[in-house]
Amino acid sequence: MVGHSYIAGHGFLWSQKTGMLDLNNLVVDLPPGMVIADGAAINDKGMILAVASQGSSQTGCLLLP
Repeated sequence: MVGHSYIAGHGFLWSQKTGMLDLNNLVVDLPPGMVIADGAAINDKGMILAVASQGSSQTGCLLLP
């Protein structure tokens, strides 16, 4: 499951095995100042559709396992 944590203000990935993980801690090459704000969807292959923000600008992105 993916989504947005209102407590942390970031996107998250959750599984029964690992619990809640901040998507920002899982992305290797996140540009400076960019934050994964929301996890919108995940498929069976583990690809995550997310929303990233940088200042007041937002963009969609695909996170690959």
